[in-house]
Amino acid sequence: MEQDKDVRVTVVGHFSLDENIGPKARVSNVLGGAPIYSGSTLSKLGVKAGICSCIGEDQYERAIGFCKNMGIDYKGLRVCGTKTLYFQNNYDEKGDRFQRCYNVPRKLSPKDIP
Repeated sequence: MEQDKDVRVTVVGHFSLDENIGPKARVSNVLGGAPIYSGSTLSKLGVKAGICSCIGEDQYERAIGFCKNMGIDYKGLRVCGTKTLYFQNNYDEKGDRFQRCYNVPRKLSPKDIP
């Protein structure tokens, strides 16, 4: 199926920093969240994507760099505090996850969409 180059999608959700801890490995400082996963997928598919998101001051420049590299419109990116939403994901041998969440930002609203 050919993509319509005029399609525009706005991804609404927060950037996050993820730490994934498993029985045999640990990966930290991973930039994640809906803007990363959905925005980059849409961009790779040739869909013009924008974001509506909050991020902490600590990761703002990193998020801007990611968006620029992926061709994602970041006019809807707002700094909401000093620290970015943080998920610590602990996986056991069966793959079950226990998740802790820190630095939860404010909720997004329609007025946040550019």
